[in-house]
Amino acid sequence: SVLGLSVSVGHSGLLSAAWTQHPAGEAFAEFNIKAPEVIDGSWYIRDRAGFENQDLDLLHDLELLSRALAESIESRIAEHGLDWKSVVIVGFGKGAGIALYASLMNLFPRQIGHLIMFSPVVMFPSFLGEKAQALAKEKPPNPGAQPLKIFAVWGNRNRSTPGTYRQLLLQTFRKLPQVHCTPDNVPDMDHAFDVKCMGVLQGLLELVLR
Repeated sequence: SVLGLSVSVGHSGLLSAAWTQHPAGEAFAEFNIKAPEVIDGSWYIRDRAGFENQDLDLLHDLELLSRALAESIESRIAEHGLDWKSVVIVGFGKGAGIALYASLMNLFPRQIGHLIMFSPVVMFPSFLGEKAQALAKEKPPNPGAQPLKIFAVWGNRNRSTPGTYRQLLLQTFRKLPQVHCTPDNVPDMDHAFDVKCMGVLQGLLELVLR
C-alpha cells in the first residue's frame, strides 16, 4: 500500500490525485491500452498529419487533465508554503503520461524537482516533443537552470508499452535539453503497479528526497 512508503518519505507530505474522477477523464480512462494498434506501437508513433478525430479528442482531454493536476498541486503548495523544486511526482500508466505532459508544456508555474514514471503511456511522443521544443524556443530556460530529472521504469513483459514506443520516447527526451531521463527495466513486470514497483519506488524516493 502507499502507506508502506512512510519509511522512505519521512517528513514529506503525500498527495494522491485521481485523474479518473475528473470529468475529462472518462474517455481517457476508457481508451484500451491492449488494443492491437497500441501493442504493435503504431498508435504511439502517429504524427500530426495522421491524427484521427478520436486522437484530437484525447489530446484535448489530456490538456484539461494536465491543467487540473497542476492546479491541484499548486493549491497544496500554497497551503503549506512549499517550493516547486521540492515536488516529486510519481505516476503510473496514463497518469504518468498526464504528469509528463503537464511538465513539458510548462503548466506548472515552476519546474518540479523530479518525475518518476512507471510504465508511462504517453500519447504521440513525436508530437509532444515538437510542442516542447517550440515552447522552449518561445521561453528559453533560465541560464544555469537544471534539467527536469525523469525516471522511466518499464516492465519487460508489458505489451502495452512496446519497444518501438519506448525507443521513440527516449529519442524524444534526447532532443529536449530541458529534461534528463534515466530509464530502468523491471524483469517480469506487466502493466501493473505491483510489489516490484513498490520496491523500485522506495529506492528512488530515498535517492531524490535526500
